[in-house]
Order: sequence, then structure tokens, then C-alpha cells
Amino acid sequence: AVRPPPDNGTANTVTLFIFLFSLVKVQWFDSRLSWLTKPNSSFGGVRRISVPSKMVWIAGLTFDNVLGIKDLSLDEPPVSIFINGLVHHQKELLVTFKCQMEMQYFPFDSQKCGISIRSQNLPHETMLKTNFNRDFPTEKYLSRNNEFCIKRIFLEKHRLDLVDAVILALKFQRRSAFYVTNLLFPSILLLAISALAFRMPPDCGERVSFSITIVLSMCVFLQLAGNYTPTQSESVPLITWYFSIAVVMTILNVLCNAFVLRCHSKQHNSAHVSNRLIRALFLNRLVTGRKPQVHAAQDTADQSEGSDGGIPPSPLTTTNECSIVVASADKVFFAMNIFVTVLTVIVTSAFAVSAYSNNCIEGTFSSLVDLVKEEMEIKDVTLDEPPALIFNSGFVQHQKVLLVTFKCQMEMQYFPFDSQKCGISIRPQTLPHETMLKIFFLQNFSTEKYLARNNEFCIKRIFLEKHRLDVLD
Repeated sequence: AVRPPPDNGTANTVTLFIFLFSLVKVQWFDSRLSWLTKPNSSFGGVRRISVPSKMVWIAGLTFDNVLGIKDLSLDEPPVSIFINGLVHHQKELLVTFKCQMEMQYFPFDSQKCGISIRSQNLPHETMLKTNFNRDFPTEKYLSRNNEFCIKRIFLEKHRLDLVDAVILALKFQRRSAFYVTNLLFPSILLLAISALAFRMPPDCGERVSFSITIVLSMCVFLQLAGNYTPTQSESVPLITWYFSIAVVMTILNVLCNAFVLRCHSKQHNSAHVSNRLIRALFLNRLVTGRKPQVHAAQDTADQSEGSDGGIPPSPLTTTNECSIVVASADKVFFAMNIFVTVLTVIVTSAFAVSAYSNNCIEGTFSSLVDLVKEEMEIKDVTLDEPPALIFNSGFVQHQKVLLVTFKCQMEMQYFPFDSQKCGISIRPQTLPHETMLKIFFLQNFSTEKYLARNNEFCIKRIFLEKHRLDVLD
């Protein structure tokens, strides 16, 4: 079709309406289609007509950074033409697009993502104008998401080279409760339990094996965290840093236990510790609570001198320093483990509180209306286009056999004893004042004859609910 005369200099103004339930509507003026100023312009009071879209010029739109576009309309929707030449064209599209995500603070990350919309026509032919009502109750058309919490929906206008583009942007926060309860909280308990190894007696023989078991358990959690973390190499996620440090800490616990057991085995052969570093760390007054003992060799020399002078030697009263090192090392390592565990709890809680938010934009209806037009796939299983039946009373009947796959929001709080409510929304493609939808559902119809048995779910009830979504029945 030929482009209509420009209404803004050399371009046609195309207004874009974006709804968040798979509906995209565009409107523009075509003065050639107006009958307002024509003779007998009333035409019997007709102010709007609907014609097939292939009969008029269509302002084409395209989406950038998309992975797939699925048309949810069963048939090509008609174009509405008003008396003043205003043309309305709407389609229901399910758009899947890609988003660059920053995973540095995963699972407490906040993302910003958007899809670019622009005109398919030449830059000087079409001027894109957006109409996104900020007061429109968009939360009614959004079903709750278990992974992300939408914080804000807004529009940004950009100019890509010579083409004006509109970006529908969303800012959303990841829900971190799953990662905290299933990964972080159990690993923190393992860190706390690993400190108990320094409260076991050295003679029990289970300290090293207990610590190695904790190391292996922490490695399993590290692998689980890697499975849940999206694959990327731009940054190391926060949860990966946490589990890597936790594994290093548990390995250090094994080394510390080996050191304590070595000192425990030496205390039977030698009472003196000659290593200056060990003496500075574990034989100082801050750790032991008393002054360092006199060198054992000096005490032995003094006793020898006393024996030469005829005075009988006194019994050796020096303290076994190795046993003091064992007790001090256990005390220090236990305190360090408890301190690191408490610090981990504080930091994790701070991130969880900062990521938690209760002002998410999500569905307010608790019924089937949350699932407005969220079909994943519609298949027409009819071999040929079925004919329409027209009765002498003017009643028209048209039927199709469709296989519809749709998604459902499930509440998993009481799993595996949960009960779910799921449904699909059906509405007309025409304007609200044109069509009144009336549905017949035979309650006594033996639907169980046409339902296959499911090994996971038991269907309890099938029923209809009628709702009005602002402008749609």
C-alpha cells in the first residue's frame, strides 16, 4: 500500500501504545480514509469501520535485540478506521529478548533490561511517538515471578544512527530467598560446626577426619552454587567468592588440626618449644594469661650448680610448654572460626536485607486473570480450515481444534502437599465496545472422558470465571 500524505512536515506521526500483556497497538492518521468532510459524511451515523489489514498502509514496527517473536493472534486482526481518518492497528505478540546482566553481586543483584522498538520505514517518513500511561495499573497484567521482583517500568528514547527508537526498560531485583535458605544458610552452619573440631580432645583421633568431611561438604556446596550461577566470565559472582573463601577456611582448619596434633605428640618427648614464631603466637601472656616460663635448660643448669655445692638438687618444676601450645592453639583457632562465622552471618544478613523489597510490581488478582495471554504455544491441529456454518436465523458457528500450551504461576509453599489453581484467559481481539463475550460451559458434560490420566496431578474441578481487565472482558 502507498504511504499516506505526511501530517508532520515530511513524516507520518505513528503513536505506539505498549501494554504488558502481549498487546502492542499503533495508530496514525490517513487523510485519504477520512469521510468526515465528505458529502453525506454521516453515512447513517457510522463513525468507525473495520477492514482487513492488507487493504491499507500499515506503519511497520520492528524489535531489536530479540531472540524470537510469536504472534498470539489466531487470525490476522482487522484494522479499525475512524471517521476522522485515525487508523488503529493492534497485535498480540509474545516477544523474547536478550538482556546483558551484571552478575557481580549474584544472588543479591539488581538488573536493568529493555527492548528497543523502532519503525521499519525510512527515518524521514515516520516519526515514532510513544504513549505509556504511568498511572495505568500495569501490575494487574503481570503475574508474579518466583525469581525476579520488578521494581520499575519506564520508557527511554534513543536515536540509533538516523532512526528514532524507544526502549521499554525494566528494573528488577533478584529474589535471593532460595539461595540464602538452600546454599548460604547450610554452609554457614558447616562453618560453625567446623569450629567444634578444636573442642575435641586430641586423643580422640577424629579431629582430622571430621575436618576433611567438612571440606568435602563445602566443595559440594561450591559445585551446587556453580550449577545455579549463570555461566559468564566478565566477573566473579559474590556467591562464588563466598564459597571459595569457605573452602579455603575449612582447608586451613585441617592444617590447624594437624598442627595441634603434632604439638600434642611432641609433648611426651620434649617439654620445651624452641620455635620463636610458635612461642610468640601461643606462649604470650595475652593467650595463656600468665608470664612465659623460664627456659628449661637454664633451670637444669642451676640445679647442676646447686648439686656441685653439696646442696641436693630440687625436683624439676618447669611447665610442659607443648601442652600449653596445644591448649592455646585450640583456644585461638576456635575463637577465629567463631569470629569468621559471626562476621559471615552479619555480612550475609546485610546483603539479604538490602536486596529484600516488598514494593514489587506484580499481579494483584488472585484468580485466573494473572495469566492474561501468556500462552507459550498455540497449535492448530485441524487438517484443513474448517468451514463456518450459517443458519437461516443469521446465527454463525465457527469451530477450531487447538492445542494450547500455557504457563501457570504455582505456589510451592506446601510442596509436596500443595494444591494449585491455574487457567487460561480468553478474550476477543476486537475493540471492547464492539464485542461482548459470552461463554457456555456445560457443567454436566462428561469432560473426564476426554482427559488423559496424569501421574503427577489430580484435577479436582474445572470451572469458568469472568473478569473485566479495565477495558477488556
